[in-house]
Amino acid sequence: MATAPFTQNPKYTSATNNNATTTLPANRVVGWAGAGLVDLLSVAAKIAGVTKHGMPVAPALGSTNDLGIDGVVPIESTGAAIAVGDKLTPDGTLGRVLTAAPATGVNAEIVGVAETAVAGGSPAGTLVMARLRRFTMQGA
Repeated sequence: MATAPFTQNPKYTSATNNNATTTLPANRVVGWAGAGLVDLLSVAAKIAGVTKHGMPVAPALGSTNDLGIDGVVPIESTGAAIAVGDKLTPDGTLGRVLTAAPATGVNAEIVGVAETAVAGGSPAGTLVMARLRRFTMQGA
């Protein structure tokens, strides 16, 4: 996996992986699930932020990890083409991002805007630098 480039003015908060079966990898989008638990982002989940480090399964009571919530941070992409300025949405399964292109009348949760490009056909997990800006976009 590629090494994360520098980040510009990132802000982090603490979060705990309460998913009993999945380690949350670094540089992935995660969301709130259930009663405010951090989990790999599903289509229905609300975006919480981006993991800075891997978050192990069932960590010791009270242990937390950093979750990016603002600024420019690296996020794993699906490997599909991303241009600078593209709005990024999670893939809905692994917490990787791709360019948002919702169908007419369909909403997409946006995690941020691309600050670097990813060439089409790149390996899944290729890092894109993204300015975190969470909002909902509706296809026109």
